[in-house]
Amino acid sequence: MPFDSTTSFKPGTRFAPQKIREVGWELESYNPSLGLDVEELPVADLGDTQLFVEYESLAFTLRRIARLSRVAGKTLFIVGGEHLITYPIVAEIKKLLKNLTLIVFDAHLDLRDEYPSGTRFSHATVMRRLAEEGVNIYYIGARAFSREEYEFLTSHPESLKIVSRDTLENIEGNLYISIDVDVIDPAYAPAVGNPEPLGITPSHLLSTLKELFSLERTKIVGLDIVEVNPLVDVNDVTSLLAAKILMESLFYNFSR
Repeated sequence: MPFDSTTSFKPGTRFAPQKIREVGWELESYNPSLGLDVEELPVADLGDTQLFVEYESLAFTLRRIARLSRVAGKTLFIVGGEHLITYPIVAEIKKLLKNLTLIVFDAHLDLRDEYPSGTRFSHATVMRRLAEEGVNIYYIGARAFSREEYEFLTSHPESLKIVSRDTLENIEGNLYISIDVDVIDPAYAPAVGNPEPLGITPSHLLSTLKELFSLERTKIVGLDIVEVNPLVDVNDVTSLLAAKILMESLFYNFSR
């Protein structure tokens, strides 16, 4: 989903799907610990959507994709683009499924009511809009807050939580996972829309993802990877990392 029309700092995430696919071909495809080869998994790459610059058209298309994937019983993997793409996908899935929890790996809460002023649908408001629709949201790796966002978070303790790996075993039901690559420390992932120091390591992210996919009382219904910006990358390290996260997520999905 090559979309970055509401990017507020460093534009360029619209180029991530093409770049992540390109560098991903250079990664080795076999996971010996799971005995799986990504080239042999029952996965279809449906390519990129057209480039959208206007939110309503983006939302219409993503809602339709989410609905069709659920009707077909498929697990949906989407590569962005900026984080706003998560809103129409999860909002549509919420209509079709009960007991949906959104697991967000993100340095930021994205709970602003408007950002910039007067804009209700942007990468910085995406979780606020989902919270208003009754989606339970659990954050992993959040470390950058505005006062407005943190006060909103703490005023909704039942539905909005910052969690650790130690509490994951208590999660059950349908899960959608959203990975904003800026959750990872910029030392490993410098090319993101809004880099934030003091993040988690890639190993921590992958081990946590593996644990989420292995939970017995859950069903993963979708996953997205967002906010990679190839225009400011260094030797494609961030795009390669995103491709690796996507590949490992596919392994975890098919080893359940």
